Amino acid sequence: MKRFVFVAAIALYFIATVVWIASDRRISRQAFGDYSTANTGDAGLSHAYKYLQRTGRKTALLTTIVRPGVLPKNAVLFRAGIYVSPFLEELEERIEEEKEKQDAKKGKKPAKKKEPQVNPLLSDEEEEFIRGGGRLVLAVAGEAGPMETRNLTHRTAQKVFPMFAGVDSLVLPSPRGYTLKSLSPRMHALFTAGGHVVMARETMGRGDLIMIATPELLQNQHLSGSRVALLLGLAPKNRPVWFDEYVHGLASGDGTLAMMKDWGLGPFLLLGTLATALLFWRNGKRVGPPDEEYRDTRSDAVDLVRSLGALYQKSTTEAEALAQYRDALTRTVAAQSGLRGDALHRKVAELTGGGPPSMQTINDAFSKLSSRV
Repeated sequence: MKRFVFVAAIALYFIATVVWIASDRRISRQAFGDYSTANTGDAGLSHAYKYLQRTGRKTALLTTIVRPGVLPKNAVLFRAGIYVSPFLEELEERIEEEKEKQDAKKGKKPAKKKEPQVNPLLSDEEEEFIRGGGRLVLAVAGEAGPMETRNLTHRTAQKVFPMFAGVDSLVLPSPRGYTLKSLSPRMHALFTAGGHVVMARETMGRGDLIMIATPELLQNQHLSGSRVALLLGLAPKNRPVWFDEYVHGLASGDGTLAMMKDWGLGPFLLLGTLATALLFWRNGKRVGPPDEEYRDTRSDAVDLVRSLGALYQKSTTEAEALAQYRDALTRTVAAQSGLRGDALHRKVAELTGGGPPSMQTINDAFSKLSSRV
């Protein structure tokens, strides 16, 4: 009887603890980090998640790294907060720790730590997801791979690209923009403030990447008015919406079988087993003469450039070619600076020296763009 009372008391204690933790509203505000959908405080993204859910969009949480088969092809993935690359940083830390342990066993002094290398903006799996038709929204407050930000004095960002109907300007809670030198040449500005790009977009395959230098726009305390319209524009109603919680520590422990299923390795392993059995059965005997070892190593890109050069030379005059080259410079300046109209033409004239266009002046203008901050 005493043993039963003791066990019952322990069970009652655990049940009461769980009920108390579950009913405490401060847990969801303080236990989860900023920009997490589980954070219901001012710095969380719970309102954005719930609002998209109530407007008929299919919403879900990503609790693992992006890999093939996890996200739908047309999904919109939000990743908000300080940029972290767990795939590279964790691997580098493990390698460094293992090397230090081996050096300590051999009695060697620890080597000086090298300067941290700049991480690429996207992993191979993330780029594959975008090219397949997905949209990745990276809303980060600091550096993200090669992307660099700076604080701004202008608190209002103006739309410079016809996207997001109903949103012409945005009041920035924490004005911040990207430096021009960190923008990819394939990116174009969506919103600018004081000549700096606040939001940029890059198309990749059938999808696109959207960079937001002021992630505070999506936080609970600032989500109202035009920012709600921006949220709806980023996540169209006909596309499933996912929020990346893996970077905020909400990771799921998928087993080996689940990972193999997501990666599609089951049929591959079965085929490999059958091929190995067939190889041993034939005892490695060759049938017929061996194949030739010759392999063409020429680059298709070289042939393509030569063909295009010959085509342009035959179909256009020198003046037409220079005009097209100048138009390419104008579009590049517009994408990087957000300028339009007379201001854009004055900027192009400033870069080319104001004289008649020539191949050398336009080349010099492109060099100035690539080296300018």
